[in-house]
Amino acid sequence: MRDTRFSRRTTAHYVESGSYSDFESQSVEDEFEIEEQILFPAIEDALGKLPLVASLIAEHREVEGLIVELRSAPTGALLERLCGLLSEHIRREENDLFQVAQSQLPEPILRELGAAIERKVVRICL
Repeated sequence: MRDTRFSRRTTAHYVESGSYSDFESQSVEDEFEIEEQILFPAIEDALGKLPLVASLIAEHREVEGLIVELRSAPTGALLERLCGLLSEHIRREENDLFQVAQSQLPEPILRELGAAIERKVVRICL
């Protein structure tokens, strides 16, 4: 099923206003930092090196490259590509990585991991 949060009208608005490169890109970059500094190392410390983690990190670099492109020359097609990649990436994390972590990591490690992530997350009240 296609993610409907990013309609063509929404995409056009983001590109015309240039607003994507501000709040949303920083949020994505912050999320990647938490994953790479806390989540991925904890999972690999407990389970060993996982090809899935390496693949997710490669996707982070690809997303970051698209964000750089959007900041310098925003287009609807580029934003749609970024949104598609992010949607696929999030699904892989949810359906693959998180399932592995929840099924194979001991409960105390999961609790500590959750607490470490909670300490790092920047809360924004809108």
